[in-house]
Amino acid sequence: MGITRFFPGIVDSSAAIKENHLYPQEEELYRALFYKNTQTSNMNKEVRMIKQNAVKVAKGGIPDVPMYFFISNGEELPVEDWQTYLIRYIESVKMGQYQVLNSGDYIHNTHPDRIADESMQFINEL
Repeated sequence: MGITRFFPGIVDSSAAIKENHLYPQEEELYRALFYKNTQTSNMNKEVRMIKQNAVKVAKGGIPDVPMYFFISNGEELPVEDWQTYLIRYIESVKMGQYQVLNSGDYIHNTHPDRIADESMQFINEL
């Protein structure tokens, strides 16, 4: 519907904008994609199906693939002790590694270079 366009503060408060990691033309594209992809029927359906999808994933067991989790410090998340669940999960993975970053939920926007560098190092060590 494009209703989020009436609230520019939403996109302005995103880490990608606040952290100034984007060139002006990238910021323009980011804003366009944000407005296009936020509050879509697919996004709303995904939110409604979180519990059902979690059950399906749990039934499939832990996949045997290398995983590296970059975990936020949770400063903006209302879920108590959620880091423990992520850490417990990654510790059960055969080739699992994790790192807790001092950042909010959108760590890929606040630490993009670090995540890219450490991901490449993790991949190269496989």
